[in-house]
Amino acid sequence: MPMPFVPVGVTACGMGVYTGITQGVGWLSEWLSGIKPAMNLSAHLRPLRYALMGPLTLVVWGMALGVLLWGTGIDVAIQVWLNENYTQNFNFVMRLIGELGKGSLQAGVCLLAGFAWWLYNWLYGKVDCRRFMDILGAVPVFAVAGLFNWLLKLSVGRARPKEFLWEGASPYVVNPFEMNATWWSFPSGHSCSAFAIGVWLGFAFPRLRYVFWGLAALVSFSRFLALTPHYFGDVVAGGSLGAGVAWAAWILWQHYKQQKLANV
Repeated sequence: MPMPFVPVGVTACGMGVYTGITQGVGWLSEWLSGIKPAMNLSAHLRPLRYALMGPLTLVVWGMALGVLLWGTGIDVAIQVWLNENYTQNFNFVMRLIGELGKGSLQAGVCLLAGFAWWLYNWLYGKVDCRRFMDILGAVPVFAVAGLFNWLLKLSVGRARPKEFLWEGASPYVVNPFEMNATWWSFPSGHSCSAFAIGVWLGFAFPRLRYVFWGLAALVSFSRFLALTPHYFGDVVAGGSLGAGVAWAAWILWQHYKQQKLANV
């Protein structure tokens, strides 16, 4: 596929998805509010719909920026510069940090942290199931974000930087629905899962939010600084997707808890 058609095609699809999801979010907010969804929601806007527009906008614009970095060749130029200034020790450190972005490791850490939190409170007679659920909630959030990310990877089919740097393949050629992970560069899965869990835990523990968000950013940046796993545009798109899903899930989770308390 020629280069100009990549950003144009993906952006057009993104706008179509954005329009459809926007309408769907309105219906969802009406349903969660206990009101029968109306086909014309312009006169029945609800606070939840407005709240969900924030994460939706983050995802759409994050994806658009990722596509822009790709289509303009900026992220390709970054990988070329990194390749020309390659140092083995720096690359080793970046790859080591990138391992923290593995979904299985992150899910395991969340489960362990949730159990440790519950055990600590139980030993001191202060069992707080709500906080326990807040921690464990990161696992399904990461799973949902990961599913969306994988579907995008499969649909876009962008080759990883090593195919361009070492094999001479064009960074603008795509191969959609290819099951070989070599063509799963856009968006970055590690960045998506890191931000999904980091943003969720940041909301659950506000005092530590900058720590969680900083770790997510560090893991994400390591994915393109390690030279071959991803381009910078992949990281931007994946991170925005993970953050947006976690943000939306947190809004829905808080809304659910408020509705449950109101009905007691």
